Amino acid sequence: MSRRGFLRQLPDDAPLTNANVAEWIEPFTKWPASVPETALLMDLLLRIGAFPRAKELLKQSLNLDAESHARLRAATLEAFRAAVPDTRPDALSHQRRTRLKHLSSLLVLLERTDRSDHNNSNHNNSGADNSGADSSGTATIAPQPLTWDELSGWIRRIPDEETVAALIELLGIGLERETLPEPLPQVRTPPPAAALGLLRELCGADIPFLPRCSSKGSFQARRWCLWWYAKYGAAADVAEMFRLAFTEPLDATGLIKVSSYVFPDRRQSPLAEGQSTDLLLSMGRRLKECGLGTAPRKDIAAAWRTAMWSFLPRSGRATQLRVIEALPGLDDAFSAHLVQCLSPSRGPELWAALQRIATDPGLGARTRRNVAEIPDLHKRRFSEGGWPALFEDLDAVRTR
Repeated sequence: MSRRGFLRQLPDDAPLTNANVAEWIEPFTKWPASVPETALLMDLLLRIGAFPRAKELLKQSLNLDAESHARLRAATLEAFRAAVPDTRPDALSHQRRTRLKHLSSLLVLLERTDRSDHNNSNHNNSGADNSGADSSGTATIAPQPLTWDELSGWIRRIPDEETVAALIELLGIGLERETLPEPLPQVRTPPPAAALGLLRELCGADIPFLPRCSSKGSFQARRWCLWWYAKYGAAADVAEMFRLAFTEPLDATGLIKVSSYVFPDRRQSPLAEGQSTDLLLSMGRRLKECGLGTAPRKDIAAAWRTAMWSFLPRSGRATQLRVIEALPGLDDAFSAHLVQCLSPSRGPELWAALQRIATDPGLGARTRRNVAEIPDLHKRRFSEGGWPALFEDLDAVRTR
């Protein structure tokens, strides 16, 4: 296409920010490309196969409107469909492998950067007419909707680890946002057993005592297995979830996803208080015994802090007493956050348990420091040297 023919696709009322089209691909210039120019540029990059540059622009928060974003996603999906082999070959040519790898990673990036309302989105073009022209003056593409059968078929049919890993991530995004098309159920309905079954197959979860998570695809599948259990799993699934989560090589991101098991508002069947406590204490013990370094264990403990605060401060005295007595056997960073969620003022037995635990040689340095600060914090809040008549004085001020 000539430069004049290329620019003719811009809307009539869209002024050029720069006559040099090459300058449009530089997002940090003084005069970056406008939205119509950006949309047209992305169409051109996809058409000529410049996928790395298109991905780089998307990662740099490229200024794309929703309509252009949807058109780019549709074009990428159609290009990927055209490159997928009809049957699983023994090997892929270098050109096809590279094209599939770039297109699949671009699809994932487009899903991650999609800011549309996913509960009412028309990703699947259900009942929507996407033909015609958009604001950039180029014709939109109305692809066939991506179905579960098609996506799972691609995962089984493409003999390339990087492409399969990207497709598993695409599947996980759809599960997380509840936007996967039919035959998967729609919003607020659990995915079918087929989704979990495929993920378990890919990470080798059904191999007794030996899940295989060494490849990139199986590693990604194991991570989304953990997410599935944390959202839809029952209390009886906790043991299997922990077996997968602490299979080498360990995945810190997957261990963070598991924390959703505790949140009642993130699950369709919330755990009881005792079951949530069991999960917290088991996580702390396993984290202490695993081979992760100090930095990732601190990150995991910090990510689990919100889960701890979701129920522990309001839990009963028996639950808090149980947590206090278990502190020496837990990971130090993890138990240090647990201590901050306790309410020892609820009963003298809690104070006595804290004082007894404070001298336990198995207690970590961070936890010991937090335990020592609890009595001082209690004194500052409730001692007679404070403002014991605060509420009476406030009532008196209001009645004047």
